[in-house]
Formats: sequence, C-alpha cells, structure tokens
Amino acid sequence: MSQTLREAIASIGRRAETAMLKATNGVNTHKGAIWALGLFVSAVSSQYSRKQSLFFPEIFSDIQTLVSFADWQGAATNETHGHAVKQKYGGLGAFGEAAAGYPHVQIALADYFSRDLVLSDENKLHMLLAIIASLDDTCILYRSDPAVLSHVQGLAATANQQALPNHDFQFLNDYCQRMHISLGGSADLLAASLFMLSLESIVSPGSVKARHEIVTQK
Repeated sequence: MSQTLREAIASIGRRAETAMLKATNGVNTHKGAIWALGLFVSAVSSQYSRKQSLFFPEIFSDIQTLVSFADWQGAATNETHGHAVKQKYGGLGAFGEAAAGYPHVQIALADYFSRDLVLSDENKLHMLLAIIASLDDTCILYRSDPAVLSHVQGLAATANQQALPNHDFQFLNDYCQRMHISLGGSADLLAASLFMLSLESIVSPGSVKARHEIVTQK
C-alpha cells in the first residue's frame, strides 16, 4: 500500500466513473461500487501477489492503509451526495466506510458464515438485509431523513430473522417502492461482499482464509 498505488487506482476509478456516466446519460448508478470494488481488487491483488494466499482481516486492514493516503487529484471534486449527507447528518459515508475497514462488508460476511455456506439467492438477500439493518445508507438519507432510515433499518432487521421470502421482507420491499427509497449504498457493499466470497473460486482452493476470521463491528 502506497501513495503511488492510491493515486493510480484513483485515476482508474475516475475514468470508470466517466465511462459510467456516459453510458447512463449522466445518471450515477455505480459510483459507490466502482469505489469499493476498486479498493478491494487492489488490496486483494497486492496481498496475493506477495503471499500467494489471502487472509480476510488483512485485506480490510490493507484497505484502511490505502485510503489513508491522500488522493490529491480528486480532492477538489469531492462534492457527492454522500458528502452532502455526511455534512448534514454525520455518519461514515463511502470514504468513512473504507477508512473503518468496511465494517458492513464484515457484517454481511459474518451473516453468510453463520448460515449454511451456500451462496443461494436467499443467502445473498440475508446478507443484504444484514447490511441494510446496520448501515446509515446515504442514498436513503439524501432523499428522505433519519426517521425513514431508522424505519427501513428496523424492517430489514426483522425480515432477516426468518427464512426468506417472508411477510416482513415483502413489507420492506413494498415500503421502499412506495417511498421511492434507493438502497444504493447497501447494494454497493453487497457487491463488495460477494466479490470477497468469490475469491476461493478465483485463486487456489484452500488459499483463502475467511471463515471464523471475520470480526463484526456494529
């Protein structure tokens, strides 16, 4: 992890954002995912090239180190929706989540490891609900307020206590549609969580040390 790497991946990320906005006619659909996945791919690649193995806690730690270096070129263009929400309500935001070692990715992975270790659609939804129940999602806060966020978190927590789909899950889904609520921040973190779970199929079997090594930070 170094200043050089930080600036290199930041430049790649900005080019990816430009391409995304061109493809979507200016609609930000994946900026958070580009940020998160860029950091995870960088940390994973660095660790595996050095050790030929992967250790999940070290990946999170490496990301914390990586984002501690300044992105000087991007510092002047930091006025995002998430930044505006952080200024108004506080919370982590996308940068703070990374600087904290992605606690909500760790929460999602812990939820997965507590179940049957089958990456089914149901278990992916459980991971998403675990994130929603805990995350101060800036996408929700930007379009509504803390009261709506708290209500969504409570609905997600209740739905996640039972097998899916269930009545509470459907109620959550209907509520979000009725209120035009976007769970974009939670979706970005689910994407990063699923990337982490995909690593064993990408690298040598047995080289990924993950289960029982995740410490949730609620």
